[in-house]
Amino acid sequence: MQQPWIVRHSLGDWLTTLVILSVGLYLDKQPPFEQYIGNRLTDPTISYPHTPKERQQVTATQLIYISLLLPACIIAAYQLVLHRSRRRGDLNQALLGLLSSLAVALTLVCIVKNAVGRLRPDFLSRCKPVNGVCSQTGLAIIEGRKSFPSGHSALSMAGLAYVSLYLAVKLGHMQGGAVFGNFWKIVAASTPWLFALWVGLSRLEDYWHHWEDIAVGLTLGNACAYAMYRLRYPSPLQGSEPHTATTSSRQSTSGKAKDSPGEVEDAESEPLACQFPI
Repeated sequence: MQQPWIVRHSLGDWLTTLVILSVGLYLDKQPPFEQYIGNRLTDPTISYPHTPKERQQVTATQLIYISLLLPACIIAAYQLVLHRSRRRGDLNQALLGLLSSLAVALTLVCIVKNAVGRLRPDFLSRCKPVNGVCSQTGLAIIEGRKSFPSGHSALSMAGLAYVSLYLAVKLGHMQGGAVFGNFWKIVAASTPWLFALWVGLSRLEDYWHHWEDIAVGLTLGNACAYAMYRLRYPSPLQGSEPHTATTSSRQSTSGKAKDSPGEVEDAESEPLACQFPI
């Protein structure tokens, strides 16, 4: 029995993902908790020079390309070039997993950022305190209170670690092969992950985050990537086809068995030695 179109294309999950993404985008615009700075006016950990947004190694606009568009293009390219079957269901599930990984990562990052309100390494350069009070106001000060965890680290890893895992599993199961023993497969699968790691480290060089912010951001991004991948696909050691394809295959096999009772009887009447060859 064929699944309904809505179930087959995971429309419910797409809508849920878009809702979570909308929540994350909304929280990103909200002001964070304001930590007291009166006792930290000479704190060296928040006294680094300020790097303007346009001079960052990875800007907010570039982050969108890196974390979303680049992984989506890699997945699409794999489907067109290497995956000969070109199953639309696989592409649908892969892109859904990618977007859901980013949506969950963004929302979790914004919840923690707003609740903690940790000061960035360059906060005093933004704030320019006078008598223990910031002489500057505006978005730069609000952003200066959103250091923990690193959004760039989490989002780049949520997108690129996801596509690294996707490639590793696909290439590992391609033509019955394995990733280990094929150096080109290892390089192809690990390159996106290493790129995400560089994005995280660039935030340290730009003085926008403390190392703890980056470490937690990278960990969070990895966790979201793996969780959302496993939601759509089986364990990497068990296969590379999405759960929807496996379910459809099982239903098709089950339906065939019900329609052909003679075949089932013949199979059951075969000796055990034939069913379980040594």
